[in-house]
Amino acid sequence: AGSVLNLDQLKTEGIWLGRDILSSARVLPRHVRRFAQHFEKRDYALELEIQGVKKGFSRLAHSIEFLALMIMTGVFASLSVVLLKDKVINGPSDISFGAWFLLLMSLVSFLWGIKRLPRK
Repeated sequence: AGSVLNLDQLKTEGIWLGRDILSSARVLPRHVRRFAQHFEKRDYALELEIQGVKKGFSRLAHSIEFLALMIMTGVFASLSVVLLKDKVINGPSDISFGAWFLLLMSLVSFLWGIKRLPRK
C-alpha cells in the first residue's frame, strides 16, 4: 500500500511547514547579526574594514523574512485551493469558511511582507 496524504494531513503538514519557515526566518537574521557584532568587537589578526556590512546584513535579514512571508502566502493560498478542489463555485457564498479564512491569512501575510520591506 502506498502512502497517500489525505486532505487533513496535507493541511497539517502545510501549517507546520509555514510555522517552521517563519520561526527560522525570524531566528536566522538574529544569529547573523550577533555573529557580525561579535566579529566586530573582537580583535582578530585579519582586520578588514568593509563599508556597509551592517547595512548588508540588515538587508539580508529583511530579504529572508520577506521570503518566509511569501512562502507562507503561497502555503495558505494553496491550502485554500485544496479545500475547494472539487466544488463548483457559482458565487462567493459557495466558498467555505475555511477557504475564506486561509485566503484571508494569505492576504495578511502578503501585506505584512510588503509592509516590512525596507524603504529607501
